Amino acid sequence: MKIGELARRSGVSPTTIRYYGGVGVLPPPARARGQRDYTDCALDALRFVGALKRSGFTLSEIRKLRELPKSEQTSAKWRVLAMSKLDDLTQTISELRAAQATIEGALDCACDGRPASCTLIAADSRQSPAIR
Repeated sequence: MKIGELARRSGVSPTTIRYYGGVGVLPPPARARGQRDYTDCALDALRFVGALKRSGFTLSEIRKLRELPKSEQTSAKWRVLAMSKLDDLTQTISELRAAQATIEGALDCACDGRPASCTLIAADSRQSPAIR
């Protein structure tokens, strides 16, 4: 199938499909008369990429998973990668909750730009006294 049909069937733009091919998250398509000719495997691969992206995986992580030889793409290897991603997501969620709490605590700040009485600055200095 041509890239336009793959885009229509997958809901992924042709530009994104080309990009995914360029960065190695999609297998290279065959060429027919100078045009990319995709199979249903490309549609499955796009669905897989989409599911992984929605689960928090980066394109770099997806490429690494795809680069494993087929013999190594086992459920055990997947489980290791998935557990590592869960750890990353847990850490990110914790950091986002802390940021949310800081902002919520500073909603009623009436410091008018005076650092000495700013709730946001006070909360930040309790968490990390050094400027990041």
